[in-house]
Amino acid sequence: MQSLTFCILTVCCFAWVSTTSKDTQRRKLQQLRAELITFQKTLKDKEKNVITPPKNIEGCCCLSAFKCFRDNLKAEFNITNKLSRGLTSNITMKALDLCETGNNATMCEVCVSHSKERAEEFFSRLDTLIQRGIARLSMK
Repeated sequence: MQSLTFCILTVCCFAWVSTTSKDTQRRKLQQLRAELITFQKTLKDKEKNVITPPKNIEGCCCLSAFKCFRDNLKAEFNITNKLSRGLTSNITMKALDLCETGNNATMCEVCVSHSKERAEEFFSRLDTLIQRGIARLSMK
């Protein structure tokens, strides 16, 4: 009887930790999104052209695309420390790893191969990617 109780307690704890992890990831993405919106409002050079991943990024290439966005944000814009920490957070990376097959070896386009788009489009596509991550974490 004690071992059954222990097993049930263990399963409940693992379920709670899993839920808490997803909640933490979702909150982190929401915070990052809010920081990006604030940063974008203060942006002076909205006409700047920046390497921008395409709109139709799927599954295993989402994390690669996010890293491209992150690297270009750091290189092209004078971002805040808080935004920089949010972009490089392990929680953010895990939240945007949308690869469901477990096969991370998918061939994704390298960042420099993407076309340059105006800053407005760059931020729009990054926002869309973050929203997809939030939606995925909200469903599970």
